Amino acid sequence: MLCTATKVYVSRDRGDSWTQISTISIGTRAHSFYVTPLDTNVWLAAIESTPDKVVRSTDYGATWSTILSYNFSSYGQPLEMDQNIPGTFYYAPDGTTTGFFKSTDNGASFICQQQQSLHKPLRYNCNVG
Repeated sequence: MLCTATKVYVSRDRGDSWTQISTISIGTRAHSFYVTPLDTNVWLAAIESTPDKVVRSTDYGATWSTILSYNFSSYGQPLEMDQNIPGTFYYAPDGTTTGFFKSTDNGASFICQQQQSLHKPLRYNCNVG
């Protein structure tokens, strides 16, 4: 699967052809997009909007809900999936005093992990493993 702007595509022939299967109805452009390894019906994306958002779908992209609303910069990936711990995600908006957020429930909720401003570009070490 891949996401360009707000359209989600799937290839069932190893990338020879692609079919649009969903549109993220919130915002204008995805900066990060993930299909969760615990349940492939659950998708998360960091979406450019006013303010920027983390959105989640639990029905293979049919509907989308806003989970967090904090601005992030126009470069990089503000939302990351922990490759070693399935269902764990990190969101780091920058230029705010909110710090960064962690989800351990497949993106259903995020808890603030650090209350301090994250400077542009994000230069914090995060040990994810």
